[in-house]
Parts: sequence; structure tokens; C-alpha cells
Amino acid sequence: MERFWMCYVEGRQGPTYQHMRKKDAMQECEKLAAMPNNAGRCVFLLEAVKAVTRATPPLEWLEMEKL
Repeated sequence: MERFWMCYVEGRQGPTYQHMRKKDAMQECEKLAAMPNNAGRCVFLLEAVKAVTRATPPLEWLEMEKL
């Protein structure tokens, strides 16, 4: 899995877009901070540092009993 960055505007819905380059994410943060509806809100640059996933067992097909 590759490292990525996301932008979060304080008090708004969570981030959804993954930037693969830090520079691109920083530019997006600046763009979001300049928007009139974000006046006074902090825009955070988030960096993914770790990830965890739940391992699931393999699928198993079961035969149904015949009546």
C-alpha cells in the first residue's frame, strides 16, 4: 500500500480524496482554505502513517442436505 495524504476542513464532512503526492495535497489545502465558506476554519493536511485490516477466513461452500 502506498503512502497518501488527505485534506480535512475543521467542522466539515471527513476527507474522501487520497492524494498520492504531498505537494498536490498541500495545494488542495490552500485552495480549500481560500474558499469563502471555509473562512476561519483550519484546513489540516493528513498523512496516512499506518493501516490495519481485519483478516477474514476463506469462503467455504457447504452442501445442503437432500430431503
